Amino acid sequence: MVEGETAAKTKIGESEVVEVSRGSIENLEELKHFPDLKKLQLCFQSIKTLENSAPCSIEILDLRYNKLENLKGIENFKELRVLKADDNKLKDISDIGDLYYVEEIYLKNNYITSFYDLKKLPILKKFSVSGISSESLRPLFYSENLEELELTACKLMEDFFDKIDVDKLVKLKLIDCTINGFDEIEKTSLVELWLIDPLGHFNPYMLSSVKTLAFLYVDEETAKNFNNNMGFQVIVYTE
Repeated sequence: MVEGETAAKTKIGESEVVEVSRGSIENLEELKHFPDLKKLQLCFQSIKTLENSAPCSIEILDLRYNKLENLKGIENFKELRVLKADDNKLKDISDIGDLYYVEEIYLKNNYITSFYDLKKLPILKKFSVSGISSESLRPLFYSENLEELELTACKLMEDFFDKIDVDKLVKLKLIDCTINGFDEIEKTSLVELWLIDPLGHFNPYMLSSVKTLAFLYVDEETAKNFNNNMGFQVIVYTE
């Protein structure tokens, strides 16, 4: 361990958990010494690559605030269920298609332009990304098990709700997103919708056509467009 790092190693049942914060780790070569590791949290490090990591049994990998540019080597994490890689330098995620058991992926604040390999993930349930056009997410629209989608500072195309053919999607969070209407939103099965500081033009009354919608979370300004007589509960969200 590098001087100045803060680390914690605990156990959940028979599984090991390692958390290291505020250090200068550059790679995961030392994983070979932790055969029982199930959760690894290495935030605010200097990790640039996963290529020299050994095959492991990690299920939860938290690499937020690092320097990753791609996911080469992620194939060594065969049992991975949760990948947190927000705030890296990711441009290429083509290797993500090897994560057959992954259920949750967080990729906000990166530089990704292609999400083609998302269609290879058979049980993906939760996905989070920022700063892209919804057109880039078309591969995700074919995911049959997606339940939660979080988009931050994204531009939603006019046909977004028509193209997102996901029957199981029940929670959609739109934060600082540009919205060009709610056409075809009645086709969705949304139960919970977040509209925080939205941009663009939309008719708020079209949300009444979503028969399954139970909760709408909005910021204080957006809340002025809604009332609790629209068939769902309006909840003002404050950070």
